[in-house]
Parts: sequence; C-alpha cells; structure tokens
Amino acid sequence: MHTILVKQNATLDSSFWINAIAGGVVDYLLEDYELTIGPTVARELPETYPGGAKLHSLIREKRIAVLARLAARGTVSPQLIALALAQIATLLQKDEGK
Repeated sequence: MHTILVKQNATLDSSFWINAIAGGVVDYLLEDYELTIGPTVARELPETYPGGAKLHSLIREKRIAVLARLAARGTVSPQLIALALAQIATLLQKDEGK
C-alpha cells in the first residue's frame, strides 16, 4: 500500500516570510506546503532585499504562487504559523536523530 501525501495550502505574510528566511526553514516549508502569497507581500519584499530576492526567484520558478487577491483578511492565522513551525521542528529533530 502506498501513502499519498497531500500538501496543505499556506498563504504567508511578509513577517512570516522574513522569519522563515532568517530561520533557514524555507526549504522545509516548500516540501510540506503549497505556498502562496498575496500581491502586497510581493510588492513589500523587493528583489533588492535579500529575503525578497529568494521570494521572487521562487515565484519565477513557480514554487510559490502570487494570489490575485486574498479572500479574506487574516488568511494566515497564528495557528497555521504555529503548526508549520512545530512540523519543521519535528522534522529537524528527526534529522538530528539519524
């Protein structure tokens, strides 16, 4: 029997993106989530900013999608951020145990 993993959607804001870059967890997020950002985030993080350069590179590679507009205010909830960070921490702990 094969296990099929389905990536969850995660829409990130600028603050989360900056912290994900600083924490070095972007690759883990890309593995586990279908990442999207709002158009404002793409504008707020220009390519001249180091985190923005990585973001725009991933957008060009179609690894992160820019939404036409956000459906509702508060699309990124604190619970989603906590869940993502907990899953990343679990993965890092598993990797260290190998």
